[in-house]
Amino acid sequence: MWTLKLSVVVKRELSQKEKLSIYQSIYIPTLSYGRELWVVTERTRSSLDIRGELGVKPLLFRIERSQLRWFGHLVRMPPGCFPQEAVDGDIVILSAQWERRRTAMKQLHEQQQLLPAFVSELDVISANIAHLEGDFEEMESRLVYLETLCCQCEERTFKQHHINKLGVYKKKKSKHLIHPSVC
Repeated sequence: MWTLKLSVVVKRELSQKEKLSIYQSIYIPTLSYGRELWVVTERTRSSLDIRGELGVKPLLFRIERSQLRWFGHLVRMPPGCFPQEAVDGDIVILSAQWERRRTAMKQLHEQQQLLPAFVSELDVISANIAHLEGDFEEMESRLVYLETLCCQCEERTFKQHHINKLGVYKKKKSKHLIHPSVC
């Protein structure tokens, strides 16, 4: 389509009548060959839209009209004709594909509906985790305090043990000094 624009549409040497004649006699038949069976997407639509510069009906209009005409022929064919069977088979396949896509879209929509609840649950869980972190920090500080108390208690016990041993030693020494034993 870009070539058409460069070679015909924007050329100033050609009159509007000549441009239309070239467009209708060469480009339309070439670009729309087999159009009855085309699947027209948004990308195809945008690339076929050059009618504004030539002032003619869009090529897309011709394609859709041709597709409808072909479909009318198929509908009027007697049952069992090859083209009708082929198209019916394609329609069944496309219908099955569409049904799968529709089911998938429904599932996605249902999952999307569940997202706000999951997000709120996640917020609650995050708040609980933050609260637990605070509790763990408090427990850690208490454990450090208990460890300090245990160390102090062990030191006092150790000190008291040595004081008792010293007391026993002093009593023995004092007994020994007061009552010297005979050797």
